[in-house]
Amino acid sequence: MLLKCSVIPLFIRIKLVHLITNGEEIITTDNHPFYVQGRGFINAGNLLVGDKLISVNGEDLFVEKHRVEEFDEPVDVYNFQVEDYHTYFVGDCAVWVHNDCTAEQLRQNYADGEKAELAQYNLEMKEHPNTKRQVTIRAYGENGNLSKNRTRVDLFNDKGVIEVKASKTAPLTKNQKELYPQIAKYGGKVVGKKYGTYDIEPQDIYLTRDGVTSLLFKKGGG
Repeated sequence: MLLKCSVIPLFIRIKLVHLITNGEEIITTDNHPFYVQGRGFINAGNLLVGDKLISVNGEDLFVEKHRVEEFDEPVDVYNFQVEDYHTYFVGDCAVWVHNDCTAEQLRQNYADGEKAELAQYNLEMKEHPNTKRQVTIRAYGENGNLSKNRTRVDLFNDKGVIEVKASKTAPLTKNQKELYPQIAKYGGKVVGKKYGTYDIEPQDIYLTRDGVTSLLFKKGGG
């Protein structure tokens, strides 16, 4: 699959990181976040030999070698942004990385998101004790087929699907933009080991920002 991307401002670095995973060398800036299983997004400079990365197919990729190269003179490097994606996959082995901010920012964003989600979960549980967290759903389409993509919804109960955003500007992900209207209109299938696999009817889709909840997509597509 080809992705649209654009080059964004030039950065001057004096350190580059050389990683070898699955026999392939990847050269990156020291502050570029890589997803490490069990640890989250970690800056490349802080990766360790033996860290378990993940591929586009969900396969384990281990950091086999890790070397930081320092330069006497600054080195020009370019960053690029993949359209509609905050994360993407690099190299022949397709390692999962982030393209939007540093690992420190990601950890703060994650903490803020977890706090907002937990607060909304506790609120929902008062009236909807069947509320579930972190539910993975595939959507049915007009032709009755299941989507190849899936999305992990923050909260799901007898009221519907509730997406929680910690900030006023945090966007929906690409999969959410694609699948939420379909789940609202055609329903979907809960998948994964956590809650089992079962079909769901069309759902109201809600969006909560700063504790304020609004209807994003009405079930039935109306």
